[in-house]
Formats: sequence, C-alpha cells, structure tokens
Amino acid sequence: MPENKLGNDNTLKIEVYDATFQNERIWAVIKYMRNGAYKYPGTKRGWKEWTDAYYFLVRPDDLMVMDNLEDSVIHVMKIPAIYGGTLRKIDNENITVAIQKHVRFGQSFDRELVLMLQLFRGNNTARFAVSSNHKVFPEIEGILHNFTYKGKSLYGRPALFDYCYFETSMYDLGQVFPIL
Repeated sequence: MPENKLGNDNTLKIEVYDATFQNERIWAVIKYMRNGAYKYPGTKRGWKEWTDAYYFLVRPDDLMVMDNLEDSVIHVMKIPAIYGGTLRKIDNENITVAIQKHVRFGQSFDRELVLMLQLFRGNNTARFAVSSNHKVFPEIEGILHNFTYKGKSLYGRPALFDYCYFETSMYDLGQVFPIL
C-alpha cells in the first residue's frame, strides 16, 4: 500500500538557515517530510504524494546545549522556539518565502523544538529524532504519526530510540547543526 511507505516520521532532509529578525540572530530549522493521501480513500484509489515542511525558529544560543554531549547517551534537548508550524504541499515553493508568509511574530508561541540525539564518536555516527512538543500539554507535532506505547507518546523520551530514529555520520549532522 502506498500509505505504508510514509511511516511514522518520514523525514526527507533537515536544513538550517541563518536569519536576522529585529536585530536578533535566529535559525530556521526546517524538517521536510513526505506526505500523501488517496483521492478516493474509500476505494484506496488515486494516491497523491507531496512534501510538507515543519519549521522552528530558534535562537542559536539555545542550541549550544549540544556542545560537549556525553558519548552513547540519549540526550533529550527541549529548545524554546520563537515560532514554528507546518507548511503543507510545498513541493515547488521557495521555503524561506513560504516561512516569511506563515510567521506571525508578536504572538506567544507555546511549543518547543525537541531534538533527541545520541552520538557515537568512535564510529563517527549519530542517531537523532526531531519533533515539536507543547510546553504544557502532551501534543506532538512535526511528525506524520505519533509513535505511542501503552497510550503514551515516545517522542521526547529516550525509549523512542528502542523503536525508531534516524542515523547519519557526525560529519553530515555537523553540516546541518554547525555547533556540533
């Protein structure tokens, strides 16, 4: 079935853009995800795919918690976001222009960028997961489907890595997050 290839967290790529807002340096962390749906869900006909993006606007200094992380330990970092949200069907759009149109500065934003990271410096690999959590309520965003165990989300908990994570080289992760 085409919908099965989307999985729980279908990340295509992650990008970080350096920007300035009101004389303050910020980073736009953008997570691209493949999404799709049937035109006729009842008969499972007419499958269409597209790209969505979830973005977070954060202060680079708040990401400095990634500096000097202990090896082999799963680190769960909750980074305050200035703003964020989902951009739907962005296949042919300029992402920075789309974010500029979407952002509503001045409004309070009650979500955090959750970066789970496990480094293995000995073999130059890193495991990671990126999502967005509400600061108070157990609401998860920035993923296609919440991964739960016994009714509780595993996003933002070390137990998630027992089931799913992304793995890349330390070098490639450092290209996305230059502070590693």
